[in-house]
Amino acid sequence: MYGHVCDALAELNAVFSFPATAFLCLRLISSAFSLYVSIYGILNSNTFLKSVVPATITFGIIGFLSILIVFNAADMPIKQVV
Repeated sequence: MYGHVCDALAELNAVFSFPATAFLCLRLISSAFSLYVSIYGILNSNTFLKSVVPATITFGIIGFLSILIVFNAADMPIKQVV
């Protein structure tokens, strides 16, 4: 799966600039990590992790939504005002 993500990021690098690709990569990693912490906190009986589950779920969802917004913005046609 990591190989597919690297291939996808290499193709995105041709479309996006380096800062946009770095933003997408870091946002994807942070969202996946926060959702991992959420699932781990739900499955285990650690009280600290159970207390941060709502925050990490919210952070993960907002992260994935921001990635979708960037992808949708890249698909939009460019309109020039003359």
